[in-house]
Amino acid sequence: MADNEFFSPSTDNAFEMLPIIYFTFSRYSGLYFWSMIAADLGVLVYATGFGKLMFPEESPFAFQTLPTVLTCAAWIPMVSAQSLILYSRLRLINVDETVRRCVLAMLLFNGITMHTGTAITTIGSNGKAAKLFLEPYAIMERIQVTVFFVQELILSGLYVYKARWFLKTYRHRDDKGSRAQRKLTSMMHHLILSSVVVVVLDITILVLEYMGLYFLQVSYKAFVYSVKLKCEVGILNRLV
Repeated sequence: MADNEFFSPSTDNAFEMLPIIYFTFSRYSGLYFWSMIAADLGVLVYATGFGKLMFPEESPFAFQTLPTVLTCAAWIPMVSAQSLILYSRLRLINVDETVRRCVLAMLLFNGITMHTGTAITTIGSNGKAAKLFLEPYAIMERIQVTVFFVQELILSGLYVYKARWFLKTYRHRDDKGSRAQRKLTSMMHHLILSSVVVVVLDITILVLEYMGLYFLQVSYKAFVYSVKLKCEVGILNRLV
């Protein structure tokens, strides 16, 4: 099945990222580190669990329940831990504390409402009373994809805005030709590029959802989030 082709590169990327994260960080603590680990494991389990759901006719109900629950459980860190990664380094670009608190409140509200509603309808639509949950699930799926897209757009927008501010501010400094200044400029350009790539990837997920290509969208989503983590490591390597 063509929709299944994204699971293999998703799991490959997730396995590849684990040692990279381990050897890149000097301290194995803090929100940034654990968000990276949670997001990576989320991709790995999500891709594996959803792969089992691609062929429901081959498995009895009891064996379908476990991958459904695993997929829902893994989807939560895959999506929200990725947002927490972006949130955790907002202070590094001097984002105001009030703004950071508002962002955290947004993440918590969206996480609780979207994950809870989607998990209930997902498990229900794969259970014995599936007919009762199919329409609510279809509605909830579009809502959560849209909400998380807007969330990522806001986070990426903050990075682009602050990176451009840094570039404009330091452009006229006397030490703009110094090694430190060149490194900062390069990092800001990389940050802008990575943020744009993330938004473009999220747009493709949104387009697939509204085109009604459900299986392609959910399998492609795992691949997108694994690529996002690779972009994050590129940023991390410039920070250390």
